[in-house]
Amino acid sequence: MLSSEHAAALAASEAEPSLHDHVSRWLERTPFLSRPGFDFWTAYRQAVSDMLAGDRAVIETHPTLDEGAKAEQLAMFNQTVAGFEAAFDAQRWAELVAAGKRRLSHRAFLAALLINLYRDEPIFQLPFRFLTTLIDIDEGFTTWRHRHALLAHRMIGGRIGTGGTAGHGYLEAAARRHRVFTDLFDLPTFFIPRSARPDLPAEVAEQMGFRFGYPDQRHPDQ
Repeated sequence: MLSSEHAAALAASEAEPSLHDHVSRWLERTPFLSRPGFDFWTAYRQAVSDMLAGDRAVIETHPTLDEGAKAEQLAMFNQTVAGFEAAFDAQRWAELVAAGKRRLSHRAFLAALLINLYRDEPIFQLPFRFLTTLIDIDEGFTTWRHRHALLAHRMIGGRIGTGGTAGHGYLEAAARRHRVFTDLFDLPTFFIPRSARPDLPAEVAEQMGFRFGYPDQRHPDQ
């Protein structure tokens, strides 16, 4: 049992915005999502469309694939397309958030994607490191929970623990369910090759470099 003092402190902590809430709001304030002459989302969608069209053409014209193999590859390809389409539709994304399948707002997701795709730009280097650190911390907790579940499985198998404590099945499910920054983990799903990444207009690239005092757009040690 918690003391009344500790219970009050816990209740007050739970009433405050979570770290995830703060990160989401911070991401929503990310600049450069839309600038004169450059709209990241429009440029990214076009790059993805071109990439997917090329991928489909490769499957359909591949000389070593028979009809059955082509159908299998195209089915997997269509699943990839469906994932991108969900990300392209802000309303559909909001529905996924409401259903608990996504946590970041659509704008925060776009910002995280922008930061990762252009992480070599000076203004995004620290934000990228911050997002990477959040993933590392989340991964560490998940790994600890998974090892706890494996220990429980090794010691008591599939039975419930002493005193009614959770068994292996519950602990294993909890390790998956309690990851916090799942949308950041999923970002690589939406990455595109550097060769397909939309080029930044010179003015935007200069602003990204100049913000940290590097007019040549790159940190001196790069």
